[in-house]
Amino acid sequence: MLKRLLSIFLVFIFLFNVIGYYGVYVGMKYNANSRADHAIQNGNYDQSKILTLKAPLMLPYVGETNFQYVRLPIFLLKLPNIYR
Repeated sequence: MLKRLLSIFLVFIFLFNVIGYYGVYVGMKYNANSRADHAIQNGNYDQSKILTLKAPLMLPYVGETNFQYVRLPIFLLKLPNIYR
């Protein structure tokens, strides 16, 4: 009986080492992304760190004349930085 409980406990610890740390990593990554998104949406960020990317687009129709900047929900990864 004691060997069975000990083996179940050791298997539980092994599975936590294999799967548990990955779950913690995914959770922390999700938390950091949601905090960054909320800070950007609420305007709680440093204006000097804003980077504007402009890309010329060829549209097959005439667009509106009053353009507005729109935040896109994407991110660019250029190691070691992540741009939102």
